[in-house]
Amino acid sequence: MALAAGLVHLAQVQVHAEEDLSFGAFFAVVGALQVAGALYLVRPVGPKRLVRRVFAFGVVGSLATIGIWAASRTLGLPFGAEPGEPEEVGLADAAADLFELFTALLLSMWLRHGDPARFRWRRSAVGGSIVALGLAGLWLALRALEILDPDPRLVLQPELTDAVAVAFLLLTSAWFAGLAIRPGRPLRLAGALVVGSLLVLELSLVAFTIPARGGQNIECRYAPLAEDSGLSHARPPEPVHMDVGQTRSVVALLLVACGDAPVELAAIEPIRVVGSAVQIERIAIDRTRTQRSDKVRSGPSVTAVPVGGVVMVPGAGRYPVVIEVRAVDQGRVDTAAFRVDYVFKGEKRSFGFASFTAFCVGHEACERPR
Repeated sequence: MALAAGLVHLAQVQVHAEEDLSFGAFFAVVGALQVAGALYLVRPVGPKRLVRRVFAFGVVGSLATIGIWAASRTLGLPFGAEPGEPEEVGLADAAADLFELFTALLLSMWLRHGDPARFRWRRSAVGGSIVALGLAGLWLALRALEILDPDPRLVLQPELTDAVAVAFLLLTSAWFAGLAIRPGRPLRLAGALVVGSLLVLELSLVAFTIPARGGQNIECRYAPLAEDSGLSHARPPEPVHMDVGQTRSVVALLLVACGDAPVELAAIEPIRVVGSAVQIERIAIDRTRTQRSDKVRSGPSVTAVPVGGVVMVPGAGRYPVVIEVRAVDQGRVDTAAFRVDYVFKGEKRSFGFASFTAFCVGHEACERPR
């Protein structure tokens, strides 16, 4: 579990460093410590006093990391790209917290009771089983309520991630229950199979939440198209102000083809829209609007063409994705991300991009978009 938590953090270094170097450094240090700690746990060396101190550091470090995460999701951190702005709860950070929580719990059990063969483990093991079972139900409830919301730029298969996370928690609950029952020697093989299955599920969660599946793909390593507006959480565009009944056409993405063959667009759909004050009437491609200064215009975009069938040619410049919106009520709307369906070398694929585009309808104050 310590290894899985470390791999999740190391996989997130680059995407967080792009927002703030201190965030990237934090993820690198935490991930390295967790991987090193996992290797040490396989075969602890040194006197018992040293082992206990390392284990105690693992407990404190795991709980401290969870505490920092909780603060960033509730109060917001006082520094970084968006000081004081709470972040959304994502699948990758939720998985890492699960790994850290059980790492802290198991190390605490060892520090408190010592030899795992002792009967005193039973009460703690029962508690661990109940906690794991409760977290499985909580995961599903938060996903149903859209509180635990996957970032579509980072996780392309959230349902599969849910299934693996719940299976991991249910199996963890069963494993703790086995510790409480203290099976005899004939059942040790079953215990080894459970632990091996847990490892497979943990590494699967790591793989499903690797941010290489999304982002803006600036370096074109993960898909044959990228987003080239230069916008980010640290540099969002100004919100588009509208009155009820008005229509605007706004450049939400500036796509470029960066593979070794043309890319045929099939569809572009919003996959995260927060608010209902505007309705998206149409999504199209407008090659006449290639600069950020062309982002907002009144009324429909007369030079835009339907997305389906547009062929993006590598080296042919930007392909602006224009969304036409109509204001229907007062309030704020964030079109945070879009899924691009395309065909590359005869294969159908999808990729998610952030847009950071916000609309403010009416005279209400419009905060900085998230």
